[in-house]
Amino acid sequence: MPITTVKNSVLFPEIGQIRKGGVKSDKAPGRDLNEKFRVLFFPGNEGSEKKFTDSYGSLFPTKIRAMLPFASLDDCWVVYNEAYSAGRMLARADGEKYITLRDGRTGEYLVANGEPYRQFTPGDVVGYTDGRGKTQRIKIKPVGRLYLFLPDLERAVFLTLKTTSYYDAININQQLGAVAAMGKNLNNGSVAGIGIQIYRRPQSITWNQEGGNAVRIDKWLINIEVDPDWMRSAIERLSKFALTGGTQMPALESGIVGDVDPNDEGDDIPDGIANGEFEDVENAPEPEPAPASKSTPEPAPKANGAMPLEMALEVKTSEKTPRHYGDIETEELSHMFNEITAQMKKPGKTPEKLEEYQVKKSAIAAILASRNGN
Repeated sequence: MPITTVKNSVLFPEIGQIRKGGVKSDKAPGRDLNEKFRVLFFPGNEGSEKKFTDSYGSLFPTKIRAMLPFASLDDCWVVYNEAYSAGRMLARADGEKYITLRDGRTGEYLVANGEPYRQFTPGDVVGYTDGRGKTQRIKIKPVGRLYLFLPDLERAVFLTLKTTSYYDAININQQLGAVAAMGKNLNNGSVAGIGIQIYRRPQSITWNQEGGNAVRIDKWLINIEVDPDWMRSAIERLSKFALTGGTQMPALESGIVGDVDPNDEGDDIPDGIANGEFEDVENAPEPEPAPASKSTPEPAPKANGAMPLEMALEVKTSEKTPRHYGDIETEELSHMFNEITAQMKKPGKTPEKLEEYQVKKSAIAAILASRNGN
């Protein structure tokens, strides 16, 4: 059952992420935190991190107060089907076609920006032979990203809640559908500014296995409900609409049924960008906690390199498959930055090649810094 989304456009800087699992080890994703979330802030946002911990008591809350930042639900909640290897994106597809597809060994783009057309089928894997002659098969999994505005931070920024659970995606789709219906009738057709609460609770999943067997499993899934304070102010209008038959709320299922293994998820997608710099996704430490006492946040660090943005936008990826870095999506740029950094660390590079890599890194850093509001 494919889950499809349209391409979104994000206007505010992303300053952190919300995850369901603990910190990953070298060999395995972090363990599921059950009822808790793990919140991490990118460097340069120590003031916001302190406000968050002042409000919630820690970076591991059980419930998060938020608002949807954009008018359209399609801009707030995005789902793609993706595959990664060592922090590098190998594939991204919507419910119909591949948007990005790369050769796992050479890194060559087989599909870029949806061209040439290649159909995506749920259950696809990315297969390739690595440098040691070993066959690798990487599953393509749904990756959901929910962009959230946190009023407690008092900044026009957003955090991204990430999940790789197929059943989380179903749950969020259903519940955001109800929020969107309320926005249509009670918020001038917009979901922006609707207060919501995000939490996790155990829910039963019926997993239809191959061969006809059905297994019931309890998993801690993400849940979203309208904030009671916002709801109280809307009850009078909601009642008026209900009396006149003007409100049509979607019917939500009482349980979740699917043919995807509920345990087939992992907190293995890279954490993303921070002020023009990217983590080494293989051995990434957690961001340092905010200092205990700071009255105002320090300015975010600037991207390495002093390349002007106008020049950076014109730098191309390569002569073989030329694309301007300025035309590439933020997340893909993050993987390119990591990849170039890794290549520069390998021995045997000529000074000319290292200079070429540095130009590309400076261009990517400048573009990411501009997108992140620096």
